[in-house]
Amino acid sequence: MEELLEPTVIYVKSILNLAEAVKIRGLAHITGGGLIDNPPRMLPPGLAIRVDLGSWHVPPIFNFLQQLGNVEDHEMRRTFNMGLGFIVAVRPHDVDLALETLIALGERCCVVGQVIPGNGEVLFVNE
Repeated sequence: MEELLEPTVIYVKSILNLAEAVKIRGLAHITGGGLIDNPPRMLPPGLAIRVDLGSWHVPPIFNFLQQLGNVEDHEMRRTFNMGLGFIVAVRPHDVDLALETLIALGERCCVVGQVIPGNGEVLFVNE
């Protein structure tokens, strides 16, 4: 349960370095509001975000809390970051360079989805 006491990670240095390497199209710090409310704030009209469930490691504490409180998946994603502290949107041709840059800066990162046509929502799919 110690992970519940960990402070919020500040990503500003990594993001500033990333901005020198690639053109960042959107940013979302996943804090209160979780994965449902925060990512759409970075989207212009006509777009949505497709998040591929299983594309990142969800820390065990979230499964524990979900089972203990009998919390539905939607509510977990709306309330918690589920192990994703920050989402960065870049163009598809910049993904590899963005990953290399962030990993070189010591960040744990992976591709968790893509921006797609839509109405500003976050769509979760099993891949």
